[in-house]
Amino acid sequence: MDELSRPDLPAHLPDLPDLSRVRVPSTRLLDAAQPGVDKLIHLVWKTTVHHPERVPDGPAIFACNHVGLFDGPLAVALLPQAQAMAKKELWSVGPLGRLLDALGQVPIDRWNPDPGCLRRCIQLLDAGRKLVIFPEMHRGKGDFENFKGGAAYLAMVTGVPVVPVALLGTSVGGRGLASLPRPRGEVHVVYGDKVEVEPKAWPRTAADVADVTEMLRGVCQQHIQQAQAEVGLELP
Repeated sequence: MDELSRPDLPAHLPDLPDLSRVRVPSTRLLDAAQPGVDKLIHLVWKTTVHHPERVPDGPAIFACNHVGLFDGPLAVALLPQAQAMAKKELWSVGPLGRLLDALGQVPIDRWNPDPGCLRRCIQLLDAGRKLVIFPEMHRGKGDFENFKGGAAYLAMVTGVPVVPVALLGTSVGGRGLASLPRPRGEVHVVYGDKVEVEPKAWPRTAADVADVTEMLRGVCQQHIQQAQAEVGLELP
């Protein structure tokens, strides 16, 4: 039996896994630092947040496109009570890993099944927080063409909505720090309408997840096209 499923619960309820042994990360530092980092980002870059009214009050999964090094910090800094999935390789960079831990971010193994990561994500959503996911898994074109199934699976388990997010102007090309936008360059965060995903009781088949993943990919691709037209800025 899949350890992430509990078929003993009623079929009409999200069957959350047993989270009693999952380490609860502290978010005190993150919540304390977020307002100041938000202000700093607006000072350094000409940052515009579009349609903040589309952000749900409760827990949500934010499916963001990924074009630059700046995307993760930007998404978390501008969204209160948000934590992000980030590649576990960052935790091997000494002080950076300790900082990410202190900020309550969630490491993920991008190349192998990672049930521990899924449990932590379910835990924070169950606690009412928001989760930032980059379905493309790594920096690229940012057009959502490559769309992995994590967002769909977590939405099916928890029943929380998925919000497509377009990040534009966060990269000017290049690699590493050279990809960062110029100071006072335009940066846009465009929230889309939330997508309600009906929770599905165990068992969740690969076909079930694939169907929801394809639906979410279509929604996110449409949103990124609309966002580019709205703000007048194209993907790099």
